[in-house]
Order: sequence, then C-alpha cells, then structure tokens
Amino acid sequence: MAVLMFLAYTLVHLDDLRHTAGASRRSETTSGVATRGVVNLAYAGLATFVLLG
Repeated sequence: MAVLMFLAYTLVHLDDLRHTAGASRRSETTSGVATRGVVNLAYAGLATFVLLG
C-alpha cells in the first residue's frame, strides 16, 4: 500500500508542474516541485525494497 500511496503522490506532483508560473514560495517553483517528485520516487523505491525484502 505504501508503494501505491507514494506513486499516487508523484502523480499529484506531476500535475503541480503545470501550475508553477507565478509561484510565490520556493516549494511551488518548478525545481521545488521536481524535487518533491524525486523524493517521492525515492520513498516508493524504498517501500518496494522493504516489500521485496
């Protein structure tokens, strides 16, 4: 379930990339959103590693 949750949040971050124009906070800029996506993919990879043992 954790893998699916992290992958679902990655899709949300991909959607956030469309709305980065005029971002006022650093986490809402293109690089901030991309960083959050990469971190979520790392978490999904970790969850997969734990699942497969």
